[in-house]
Amino acid sequence: MNTELEQTLDRMRALVEFIDDYPLTPEVRERMTYRDMREVIAAKRRELGLDHASLNQDDEQIQYWLEQIGMAEDERELITEDHHLDLPLNFNWMPEYEPMLDAETKFWEERKPGPIDTAPLFEIVRQYAPQPKA
Repeated sequence: MNTELEQTLDRMRALVEFIDDYPLTPEVRERMTYRDMREVIAAKRRELGLDHASLNQDDEQIQYWLEQIGMAEDERELITEDHHLDLPLNFNWMPEYEPMLDAETKFWEERKPGPIDTAPLFEIVRQYAPQPKA
């Protein structure tokens, strides 16, 4: 294995550890949005020198660690749909969550085949979303 690949794998491992260990206390989850957390992870990725070129190599080990990064984000409940990015990280535990999901389900049930305009989904989220605490 070449040194550059070893360094990339070490950096990817460090990113997984960062995601696994990032302190997500109830207070942090209440104040931080999914978009904020996405930026924290992106900043760490930049700090580690993990750019597009280093992560898009056709290498089995790189692919393995990309999966591990995704699994770490999923395990910490940090993955969401684009129209949910401005919700606080703890929104799925709030009373507004189920009514919002019901409204989204109704939107999808009423959709006709064809191109999808997601603007109504963003409006549904705005309608139910609490304001993140500063």
